[in-house]
Amino acid sequence: MTGTRPPAALLTALPAAILVASALTGCMTALSCPSCPPCQALPAYQAAPPLDTSAAAYYAMGRSLQAARRDAEAVKAYKHALQIDPHHADASNGIAVVYALHGHHALAIGMLRELVARAGEKDASQAYLLNNLGYAYLLDSQYGPAVTTLEKAVALTPDDLGMLRNLGQALNRASQP
Repeated sequence: MTGTRPPAALLTALPAAILVASALTGCMTALSCPSCPPCQALPAYQAAPPLDTSAAAYYAMGRSLQAARRDAEAVKAYKHALQIDPHHADASNGIAVVYALHGHHALAIGMLRELVARAGEKDASQAYLLNNLGYAYLLDSQYGPAVTTLEKAVALTPDDLGMLRNLGQALNRASQP
């Protein structure tokens, strides 16, 4: 789907909006005036590159929305990425993280366990999945699985302070009566 244009309604509305803008600026030549900025807008729009509608673009949008704490919109963007690429692990991970943070622990844990199984636990580039799974266990008060999973994540990336912090939290909670 990369390279698609905006919806047809937008494509038909834009020339009309440019026509109105050109009339409001005193141009009466109906989109053919070479010196009128509104008249120049339509050819520029038509020559513009198509919008990026790749799974990666929707994933990036989801990350940005999630960072802005607009989680419901982030999940929609992640799901759109998955419609384009059903195997986009990062988009699935993003959804699982939002679910975990909003108290849907069992759903998040199930999604993350599936992602970890697909990625493999030995790949350092996938340690973030183990970290997120361990943190979801921690949020769900499953301290044993949280410690075990976070230890695996830290073993793969021992310098990651976020993973070390999560492991410390899990160990602390696991040691409490």
